[in-house]
Amino acid sequence: MPNSNGFTLVEILVVLAILAILVPIFLLVVTHTVNLNNEARLRSGATLLAEGVAEEVLANLISVPATGEQSPYSWQCDSSADAHDTLKQITILVTWEYCGKQREVRLVTYR
Repeated sequence: MPNSNGFTLVEILVVLAILAILVPIFLLVVTHTVNLNNEARLRSGATLLAEGVAEEVLANLISVPATGEQSPYSWQCDSSADAHDTLKQITILVTWEYCGKQREVRLVTYR
């Protein structure tokens, strides 16, 4: 009568082969998710910075054109008037580097 209390060597090798395939795939998914999360966090920070600069410009706390840095971001603010000089277009550009590439958020508002 065969002993049925344990696993055979073949069953253990099959499980190890399956794990050898699935673990690297899982790690790639986790790494990709972490990278996407970091990029989203940086983009949100840049958007908040652009909104803050826009509020300061609209409240006349910052004169245009202006530039600044707030690590890891750098920003610049420019304005241009329309043909009738009734509206001013204010453009805030926030840039940062992520994974060796230059990223940017551009916010445009009028006053």
